[in-house]
Amino acid sequence: MVDKEVDGEGSLPNRMEANPSRRISQLRAATRSARAVFLCSAPLVGLPNAGLTGQGLRLACAEPGDQLAIFGEALRELSERATYLYEEAGRYWFSTQPTLNRLADDRAKALADHDVDEAIADLLRKDAATKGGFDRVHAAPDDPVTIDEAQALALVILPPAAPHTGKGPSKSSATDAAGDALMRCRASQRRFRNTLIFVAADEANLGTARDVMRKAMAWKQIVEDKRLHDAMTTSQIADAEDKARTNRDSALKAVRAAWSHILYAVKSDIRASRSNLSTA
Repeated sequence: MVDKEVDGEGSLPNRMEANPSRRISQLRAATRSARAVFLCSAPLVGLPNAGLTGQGLRLACAEPGDQLAIFGEALRELSERATYLYEEAGRYWFSTQPTLNRLADDRAKALADHDVDEAIADLLRKDAATKGGFDRVHAAPDDPVTIDEAQALALVILPPAAPHTGKGPSKSSATDAAGDALMRCRASQRRFRNTLIFVAADEANLGTARDVMRKAMAWKQIVEDKRLHDAMTTSQIADAEDKARTNRDSALKAVRAAWSHILYAVKSDIRASRSNLSTA
């Protein structure tokens, strides 16, 4: 922990100061702040009011002529990027256990892509409970060609595996999936093609939605981890629950924003093997 986040050639403070044009590099503010937190807080770990306050940091680091604010800036950046630096009620200290933020990042990276997409599909299915003006809503079907024939208007929310690229009716996974569904109903030819309207994710925004969903799933895991829960303080539990709730809401907004392309069949003047598609 000391080599990684307090002092040394490969430490986080050293990397933060690698750019000589930064203010914190000129005074080695990151290294001095990390050293101060470690030396002043290590003997007090486990005791009430453990940790170094901002006032204590300035007292431990500053020399005549120094700009005091630079040490607070360095400490804030350290707390955002460090794995073992904790902050609670304005007090900072190092621990041998990783912070919840780092733990959430690690768990998010470890999630399988298909699990993230399935979580997004579940969210789409919950949203589909509100039909709006449609007779039916089919959310993230495994295969759109299995959607039954009907003369009433239906909305098909294509799954994450079928996003659309660009703003026009260019070929994409979404147009392929919609085209197949318009032509076929299982093993038969589809008759009521103009009753299906499709909505697909924008490929660029889908990447953002997946990243946000990963974070939401990671925080949910942390809140539900009983063994971890027993080792957390009351403040950490409250913080984890708040971040789980916030990231869940953010995931919902990101998914809704990503599904922004509408695809529908248009009549073609030229006979073709499949219906033409338009986007909106």
